[in-house]
Amino acid sequence: LISDDSILITKTGSVLEGGSTAITKEYLEIRGLGIINVKDVFGLSAVGSGRKIDLCINLKRWEDSDEIDRLGLELSKINIFGCDIPGFTLPVSPGRNLVTLVETAVRVFLLKASGKHAAQELIEKHTATVSGNS
Repeated sequence: LISDDSILITKTGSVLEGGSTAITKEYLEIRGLGIINVKDVFGLSAVGSGRKIDLCINLKRWEDSDEIDRLGLELSKINIFGCDIPGFTLPVSPGRNLVTLVETAVRVFLLKASGKHAAQELIEKHTATVSGNS
């Protein structure tokens, strides 16, 4: 955990780093459980002081999400303090597993950074099949 809800962002050159305030460091609110101390529950290795921001995941209410990318061909960019950060907007609603959604978004981002693009692969396979070159 770096921060819950309120994130301090510092900019050094073109690098953004996210962290928490001294007051909220180590604390996380979990609905139904209340406020927990992450270090006490999960150990010291579960808490960090700050990290470079490489990806921005915007969680948006499902009913407010009329223009969500369905293919994933392009990563959107979110501008923070003049820096364009790759990002996803994920529609959320009760019952959706946010942990799985966020973890999957991070894995997709890392795969794209390494050159693997599932949507592009599928389009190429479809095009080859339709054109008879399968």
